[in-house]
Amino acid sequence: MAPQELPVVPGVWPGSRADLLFIWERGGANNAIEVDGKRQQFTFSSKGRAVLDGFQRLRLAGGAFETQNLDAVVAAQRNAEPIGLEFTFWPEGENKQARLLTALDSEGNEALRLDYAQGDLRCRIRWKGQSAEHLLGAAPEHGPCNLMLGFGIGLESAWLNGERLHVSPVKVSLPPLSALVFGASDKDQAPWLGRIEAVALYRRKMEDADAQDRWRRIKTLMERRKVPARIEIDAELKAVSATPELAKIAPYRNGLMLYEHEVKAVLSGTCAEKRIRVVHWGLIDGVPATAAAWKPGQRVTLILEPWADQKQAHSLYCSDDLPDAEVPRYFDTGL
Repeated sequence: MAPQELPVVPGVWPGSRADLLFIWERGGANNAIEVDGKRQQFTFSSKGRAVLDGFQRLRLAGGAFETQNLDAVVAAQRNAEPIGLEFTFWPEGENKQARLLTALDSEGNEALRLDYAQGDLRCRIRWKGQSAEHLLGAAPEHGPCNLMLGFGIGLESAWLNGERLHVSPVKVSLPPLSALVFGASDKDQAPWLGRIEAVALYRRKMEDADAQDRWRRIKTLMERRKVPARIEIDAELKAVSATPELAKIAPYRNGLMLYEHEVKAVLSGTCAEKRIRVVHWGLIDGVPATAAAWKPGQRVTLILEPWADQKQAHSLYCSDDLPDAEVPRYFDTGL
């Protein structure tokens, strides 16, 4: 999926890019930096129930997002330079026992993990048969949550929304990292549910002032963000398009489909039309989505946003077998 370009608000987050080794703000943003004289563009690939949302954040609903282009991070670690990791997350649903982040070493083994564990946020580092676990505090239930971790000889410091967290004095060095995986990296892990944005890796020691500055910048981004008009309706499905076929959309694995619904009741928001068309997920990572099983005449509750606001989905294949009609078009936010 090729993200559509979004307006970039200069200088808001992360501010200076001088010490960055990796950056991913969101899809369509300026996710490129100069590292040691070489321009690098960073992306995430999805696996399972993981898509970009309307703000082009990573949306985790049972899958994972992974990035592997961490060569500059490995070089900095081999030079014994301190490393900082930052990201902002928005928890959703039940996350009592769930994997938020896994960082892999050069052999694909778990080097670092962040877990929601029975109401706690825990960090563990493993290398050469040794491990150190840190209880960072209560796991947040609502976002935005800006987490910053500082590594030197192991995990040396941590902050949540600019406030310093407890870190265990037990030290195990962080091995050179080859990949970051948000969500469940394998089928044996309980997937974390929520959204991720503003991911960065820094080549320097992180301080209280850094954490406070990044949290202020994240809050500024949230204040400037325009939220699409959202409606919730009770609807009856009237007409469907065919579910996308994986063979026809290859090499892509995600596809959409257009349905027509009759609005029976507006549960929240404003919708004056009685007939609307809704773009639903048809395939997610090659697997039929929920709406693919619906039949005409079925009653469903839908949470919708205007299709025009869904830039992250406009480049995807969309199955459309319906006759032309001047009917408002929405996007189903469910998966």
